[in-house]
Amino acid sequence: MIYRVGFGNKIKKDIWAGKFQCQNCSKISNFYLYKVKLCGYMFYIPIVSKTMQRLLVCDTCKAYRELSRVKYNDIKRTQKNKIKEGEVPYDVIMKEFNPKELKFGRKILYLVLACMNGFLWIVGAIGMGIDIPVWDASVPIGIFCMFLIGLLPLVPAIYTVIFTSQKKKLYDKVAVYK
Repeated sequence: MIYRVGFGNKIKKDIWAGKFQCQNCSKISNFYLYKVKLCGYMFYIPIVSKTMQRLLVCDTCKAYRELSRVKYNDIKRTQKNKIKEGEVPYDVIMKEFNPKELKFGRKILYLVLACMNGFLWIVGAIGMGIDIPVWDASVPIGIFCMFLIGLLPLVPAIYTVIFTSQKKKLYDKVAVYK
């Protein structure tokens, strides 16, 4: 069997960090937190990841400054509290929490596909149990493993849909009042 395995960097935009004056371009602009991760892939699916850098990036000129884990987590916690209290500027909410930017429809599609995949794995597990004339101890273990494999894609799909819907609610709330 041929395995497609590889490593690569993955850059993830995390959260709005605030408006500051950039030291590089001397403009007051939005800054965002980014994470640079080294990921191990199998069949283009990230299996293992390790955070290599935490960055504070200027939205205008893309200049960045590396942050320590403590400083990064402190800024992120502060900004999450500001988002919950509604202290984030209108333009940032309209840009970051826009349903088109969140790709909400695509995430719902992934959830539906994950449910269909889980259903097929569960039907296969039940079919495997029915077709075996003599049951030994390994059969229930095999059925249970197939059941878990079928449900595995549902976890990240449900997680992303829940948090995306929370961001969409904030966007809708702000869009109504402005």
